Amino acid sequence: MEHHNGMPFAVSAKWYDALYTWKDYTGETGRIVELVRRECPRAKTLLDVACGTGVHALHLAGHFDVEGLDLQPELLEAARKRAPRLPFHEGDMRAFHLQDGEGRTRRFDAITCLFSSIGYLETIADLEAAFASMAKHLAPDGVLLVEPWFQPADFNPVRPHMLTADQPDLKICRMSEARVEGDLSVIDFFYQVAEGNRVYRLEESHKLRLSTPEELIAAMATAGLQGRYLEDGLMPQRGLLVARHG
Repeated sequence: MEHHNGMPFAVSAKWYDALYTWKDYTGETGRIVELVRRECPRAKTLLDVACGTGVHALHLAGHFDVEGLDLQPELLEAARKRAPRLPFHEGDMRAFHLQDGEGRTRRFDAITCLFSSIGYLETIADLEAAFASMAKHLAPDGVLLVEPWFQPADFNPVRPHMLTADQPDLKICRMSEARVEGDLSVIDFFYQVAEGNRVYRLEESHKLRLSTPEELIAAMATAGLQGRYLEDGLMPQRGLLVARHG
């Protein structure tokens, strides 16, 4: 049994897409485009923060000039293979700085941070730093869309959860169990993987902060962003935060 700590997807990056085939990227992209166009009708450029393997970025590239940013090299490698024409940057959402050729901070008409990636920031200070970085890169009339993790009242750690993948040369069963530790949800993932002729097991632990919309909106405000929470987001029970410069 191999056990890995460190970055959240250090173990599982190469299987990420196989496990999330159920995700409705097309439908989510339609909703994102609708919101961006409503808030910033002239929007042409979009930065997807915590872009992962680039699936949202590739879908959104049909509507905007898209770039992606992620902390994890293994996920970025998958994104660059998926969408070789799109620029992908390695960076921490709490402290990234994208510059043009003359050293000026680049500004985007829309910035997205999707699939609850913001939950991996474990403290209010980290949230404030991330929103400051995003605000710095957001055009004056631009829009920020952030898909949060569960609220404290909505997170139910009682039932174990299972995802599977069944491909000719790859079989995966990922079981997870969760608990709450203070402000954090802690999810332990247990993988059984058959790849080629080998079967092996791995473990991976993820920690995501259980923030209320009010906490996230307050953290945005410290960066000069005026945020509001939409119940009707991209996925059930997660909602969506929409923010503009105040």
